[in-house]
Amino acid sequence: IGFDNHDQYNLLGALGNADQSLTKGFAKCLEEYEKGWSDYVKTVRKVEPKYQAQFNMAAMILKAHEDKTKRGANIASLSVPWGGGDNANENNIGGYHLIWSRDLYQVATAFMALGDKAAAVRALDFLFNVQQKPDGSFPQNSYLDGKPFWGSLQLDEVAFPLILAYQLGRDDKKTWENHVKKAADFIVKNGPKTPQERWEEEGGYSPSTIAAEIAGLVCAAEIARKNGNETSANIYLKTADEWQANIEKWTVTRSGKYSKSPYYVRITQNGKPDAGEKIELNNGAGFFDEREIVDAGFLELVRLGIKSPDDPIIQNSVKVIDEVIRVKTPNGDAFYRYNNDGYGEMDDGRRWNFDGKYTGKGRLWALLSGERGQYELALSNKISKTYEENYKKRDKSIPDFMRELSLEPMMANTMKILAEIRLDAMLAFANEGLMIPEQIWDSPKVPKNADKQFVPELKFGEGTGSATPLAWSMAQFIRLAVNLQEGRNLDTPDIVYNRYVLGKKSEVSSQKSVEESNKRVEITTNCYTDWWDKNKTKKLSKSPIIVKCKDGSFLPIFVYSGAGKNVEVAGDFTGWKSQNLTFWKFQPYAPVEGDDLEFSSYRPINWLNSKARVEYKLIVDGKWITDPLNPNKVDNGVGGENSFFTMPDYKATLWDKDTSFEDQMKEAKGDISKVTLQGCSIEKFRSKVFGEINGCVFAPQYKEIGKPFPVLYLQDGTDYRNRAFAMTIQENLVKAGKIKPFLIVFLDPKDRMKEYWANDDYAKFVAEEVVPAIDA
Repeated sequence: IGFDNHDQYNLLGALGNADQSLTKGFAKCLEEYEKGWSDYVKTVRKVEPKYQAQFNMAAMILKAHEDKTKRGANIASLSVPWGGGDNANENNIGGYHLIWSRDLYQVATAFMALGDKAAAVRALDFLFNVQQKPDGSFPQNSYLDGKPFWGSLQLDEVAFPLILAYQLGRDDKKTWENHVKKAADFIVKNGPKTPQERWEEEGGYSPSTIAAEIAGLVCAAEIARKNGNETSANIYLKTADEWQANIEKWTVTRSGKYSKSPYYVRITQNGKPDAGEKIELNNGAGFFDEREIVDAGFLELVRLGIKSPDDPIIQNSVKVIDEVIRVKTPNGDAFYRYNNDGYGEMDDGRRWNFDGKYTGKGRLWALLSGERGQYELALSNKISKTYEENYKKRDKSIPDFMRELSLEPMMANTMKILAEIRLDAMLAFANEGLMIPEQIWDSPKVPKNADKQFVPELKFGEGTGSATPLAWSMAQFIRLAVNLQEGRNLDTPDIVYNRYVLGKKSEVSSQKSVEESNKRVEITTNCYTDWWDKNKTKKLSKSPIIVKCKDGSFLPIFVYSGAGKNVEVAGDFTGWKSQNLTFWKFQPYAPVEGDDLEFSSYRPINWLNSKARVEYKLIVDGKWITDPLNPNKVDNGVGGENSFFTMPDYKATLWDKDTSFEDQMKEAKGDISKVTLQGCSIEKFRSKVFGEINGCVFAPQYKEIGKPFPVLYLQDGTDYRNRAFAMTIQENLVKAGKIKPFLIVFLDPKDRMKEYWANDDYAKFVAEEVVPAIDA
């Protein structure tokens, strides 16, 4: 373990504190400790008396979960679910002693509800200054120093800090340039499909993740505008609008078995909710039709202001989850994360992962009752506002006293009462120490305690051996309690709600800076407008067309001519995912006489770097094809071709040119028989598991031979030799003095989809058979 001056300072400080505590004695230390918490509780806002004790405890728990050296770093829980993993004082700590961006966002919004803005600001500072990666993303979770622990990516965790930045008013230039822009650009490039959603188990199109992405981009757009960057703002808004328009296409099934009406599913792997694709659930739960697995993640679309709470599909989806994943417990309604969840105790009371094979059965999650309460509060407000608007337009002959007898006010009041009932349920889920757990037991059938070391005495509607307390659960209690008191959801970003629920989609911000902020957008717009005016009557036979704009930048315009109802472009600039960059269809105004004009649509892309080399394809009615109007194609390495083009300032690398061959040919005066061709000795690596694996060893002939060489091992070896010119690049870089010589071992797979997929046997083959053979 490294030990630096900072560590030494902390250690000396700790020793000093320990010495002072010993001098004071236990009684004095206890008195000061209790007074510190008592003084803090006095600052906590007052809520309804029956909730106050739990409210105070929740506030104290969140304070206790903030690290005292890395301020703003709130871990997910001081507990370790079911006592699993290493002890907290061991190096490789597990459990929930880590920081998740998503959980920290939940905690920060609770601090804002408490009125403790300083704590929320510290949380955002930690997210941006410690945890955020150079590419703008955030790790799945991290240690206190920001070092990633688990290795996946969850795009809602990239989006939540953007929402938090907007709500905290963090729109300064430094925050925009160093943090907000990087994260928003990352979302545009990589979304809406996520490698993992909020339950950390599946990748694909998730309603909850896409909700966070859309809200994050809208919030980032406003911060961009305040910094005079209209180009980025418009890109973010256009992306958010396209995703908002397609959320139902990607995640709503119209053929699911739970309802004849459309409803949201938990996730779709490929954005095809009616395809009946099979999805494998974690913890050995098995394979299921995507339409059969539901969760309440779609409620995030309401909480974050993307869908109205009275949206018909939202309301029908609520009915579905009530039928499929709701359980009425003695302490109130509770909900599973999703049906067939495998993260929780076994039916016989044994802990999750009791066998080391992640075996379990998911139980009810306390915080989901709070999320449902926020939805019902939003619905109450929507019904009230709609009624008020309609009442103002009422027939004047209707007496005022009839207003109180109307159905709408009664419905609104009922929804608010239901939200209060959810808060009552969360209150009842807490244990004697007022700790709200992660999960609660879901059945009147209570097993005898077969796992006392890891599981408490189970009771229907009370906590299990899961994380207790869970900071997210405590934060949700605070948020719902304050929102009910305020009569609205304070954590709903107003700018998102106004854009999508109220339909205020103006592209012009009232807080826009000087005219310079619009200059680039206007030039780009005029650029393709001028191009269209000049080319609308021509038969175009080239794509893309690179247009030089007045400001010196370049605008590629993709052209499509042919059949197809829907055409879009995707490629390197979209992460090879559909991002609905749909072609704009136009009819020619005045066709040239005798010209068989087929040109039907085009698409400008205004954010490509002038030095870029870009590979892409068109998607015509769902089918990926190379661009018919672009003759430049390249092997894509997976059995097909991509179209490609280069921007005007592109320069090819020098390192992949076979200069050594050219030099030798000059010296040999063109006699190829006198040229030593670059070679690679073919090897057959024999594996106990895989049999023979083809390989090739490139050993450069340099004067330093006889000294140990570093070794680079490359999988997909033949492709690296033939397509990537690895040997040529290495020789050129060495010859130029850029790097020192090294060996390259090229390994070919037998079945790459099996061997490269975290295959222990393949890893063992490389580490214990190939490497020793090369070392020898």
